[in-house]
Amino acid sequence: MRAVVALDGSELDHDIAAAAAFVLHAGRDRVSLLMVVSPGELDETPVGTGGGSFVPTPQSTASGVTLPSTEILTPTAEGRDQAVARVRTERSAYLNSIGAQHLGDLPYEAHVEIADDPAEAIVRFVAEQGIEGLAMGTRTGRGRLGSALFGSVSETVIRRTNVPVLVVKRGGAAGDAG
Repeated sequence: MRAVVALDGSELDHDIAAAAAFVLHAGRDRVSLLMVVSPGELDETPVGTGGGSFVPTPQSTASGVTLPSTEILTPTAEGRDQAVARVRTERSAYLNSIGAQHLGDLPYEAHVEIADDPAEAIVRFVAEQGIEGLAMGTRTGRGRLGSALFGSVSETVIRRTNVPVLVVKRGGAAGDAG
């Protein structure tokens, strides 16, 4: 079976990966660890936008009077492609560390998607990759009214996919004392 374990970088990721490992079988199943990153998290520094720093440096004249001068320091610039590559590398390393800690002998691969809507990105990934099962978490402590008003990624994914979804709630892991 092809399964997705959708993670978001929170402490809940450990519980989700452990729960997925509990129900999956190393000889039969393959896992895609998926993280969806918002474009707002890229922290890109556009090249050539005048984003330099101005640093005053004293200048002396022939008469001995010190006048202020301004030196422009060139910023360390990172364009969108570089920011995307950096974020993919950092988040893939994180996903691989979660896989190494919790998935044992299960074969897995890391995927990082950049998207505004995490639920839609997960649903699209499931459809495009032929995924047969999904594990993800929820941190909501809301009742039905709160969920109806605010929604959640897990609820949206459950409604939009046609695969079984294992939802792990915060504090729901076996052995969790709190």
